[in-house]
Amino acid sequence: MWKRTNFVKAGFPPQRRCDEVTPKLKDAYDNGTLKTLTWGYSEAENDPNKRFKSLCTTTGKDCHTLILTLLDSDDHEQELKDFTAVLNGDAKEAFMQDSCSVKPRHNLTCTVDIFKVFQARE
Repeated sequence: MWKRTNFVKAGFPPQRRCDEVTPKLKDAYDNGTLKTLTWGYSEAENDPNKRFKSLCTTTGKDCHTLILTLLDSDDHEQELKDFTAVLNGDAKEAFMQDSCSVKPRHNLTCTVDIFKVFQARE
């Protein structure tokens, strides 16, 4: 998952990206929004007029907690399915992700099994 080097030029090598996304997952867990992931456009922290494609948690139709920034060229729905599959511990089934669905007039939304995400690793 963290082997992609697309963000190295922007100063985010895989390890840094992992280090920054992990606490965001914990924040989403703590605020109760981790169960549903979607994609959307989030405002840049330093420029509210600039928006970027991202994976985020949702409360209704808006992004709530930014999890992961995407490239404009990324297939956001496939990235969402793959990321959710990895979180759910079934990356081999990434292309058969039945925890994802399209709600009427909404983006693709995927359900995260939060117990799998934070279970103790041996």
